[in-house]
Amino acid sequence: MNEAPDVAAIVEIFSNSARVKMVDMLMDGRAHTVNELALAAKITPQTATYHLQKMVGLNWLKMEKYGRFHYYTLIRSDVATLFETLSPVAPEKKVASLNKSLKYKKLYYCRTCYDHVAGRIGVAITDKLIENGAIALESANFNVTQSGRTFLSSTFNLNLDELMKKKRAFCKPCLDWSERKDHVGGAVGHGILTFLLDHEYLVRGKDARALVVTDSGHNFLEQRLQLSV
Repeated sequence: MNEAPDVAAIVEIFSNSARVKMVDMLMDGRAHTVNELALAAKITPQTATYHLQKMVGLNWLKMEKYGRFHYYTLIRSDVATLFETLSPVAPEKKVASLNKSLKYKKLYYCRTCYDHVAGRIGVAITDKLIENGAIALESANFNVTQSGRTFLSSTFNLNLDELMKKKRAFCKPCLDWSERKDHVGGAVGHGILTFLLDHEYLVRGKDARALVVTDSGHNFLEQRLQLSV
């Protein structure tokens, strides 16, 4: 029998601003080197390694070595959900420069939340799926309707039977910290993001989590989802 969960270990991670900045960077769902994460957190690579190993120990991250580089990846979707859920209740900071203002405008508009689409675009897609009756909120989860199965398959080329076999939530709401509304997470959310990236309707921006909607992406959203955002 195990003792009660050690919530203090989670609090300890998020009590350090450098760790928070590194987790934020890893929320793009990609692997990053120690040097990249250290630069984002404004600490030395040695200090970054110390913090990252703590999160590896909690099974939040995995580390893979390629040549002389060590790459870290966020492997827990529930950690990503926790991070996004905490953000709306955290004290807001004033933006101190024009560059930061532009950066956050991009993040507010469209970004990754671990492995699905967040921000204004992510919430707009979710709202449209609800409006069209493709998904419905039931018991704190999104239920994909019968018509929704057809819509998601034809619009985003999703194989829902295969997605249901994955060892993760199938289609779940994730509270968006900037929009204060739910966007679609889980296997369905990841499938939508993958489709949009593969077709270059979205491309990754310079900032770790930022996504850019291309011209063809705007056309797709308008023609297939009747979204002008």
